[in-house]
Amino acid sequence: MASMDETNIKNILEQDLKSVPPAKGISNHMGSKATQDLRTMEVIFKELKRKGLYFLDSFVSSKSVCSKLARKTNVPFVKRDIFLDNVPDSGYIKKQIMKLKMKAKFFGQAIGIGHDRRHTLEVLKEVMPSIEEEGYKFVFVSELVK
Repeated sequence: MASMDETNIKNILEQDLKSVPPAKGISNHMGSKATQDLRTMEVIFKELKRKGLYFLDSFVSSKSVCSKLARKTNVPFVKRDIFLDNVPDSGYIKKQIMKLKMKAKFFGQAIGIGHDRRHTLEVLKEVMPSIEEEGYKFVFVSELVK
C-alpha cells in the first residue's frame, strides 16, 4: 500500500517472494494506488533490481509510474495488453482472448492476465488447443520481458 513505510514494503515483498521461491518476477494485480506512487514503486523496484526480478504491470491505472521507473532503474518490465476476465462471463472471456490473439498477431506478442476463476480456466482449456493449432504459442511472461 502507498501508505506503508519502506521497511514494511520490503518485509512484505520478502515474505511474498519466499512463498514462491522460483519466482522470476512480480506483478501488481491489486494496487493501482501504489503503482501511481513514485516513492512506493521506487522501494519495490530497488528490491527487484537487487534480486534480478522483473515487473509485470497489470496496468490497472493509466497513471502508473512503473514503465518510466523501470526504464530509469533498468528493471526488466512488461505490461499487460488485455485483461481477460474483468467480466466473469465465458462469452466475454472468449472475446477477450480473441482480442489478445489479434494483438499478438499484429505485434508479435501480447500479454493477457486474468484470475484463476472457474470460468476463465474452463475457457482457456477450451480455446488454447485451437489457438495453438493456428500457430500461436503460449509462453511464460519471463520469456517476454524486455
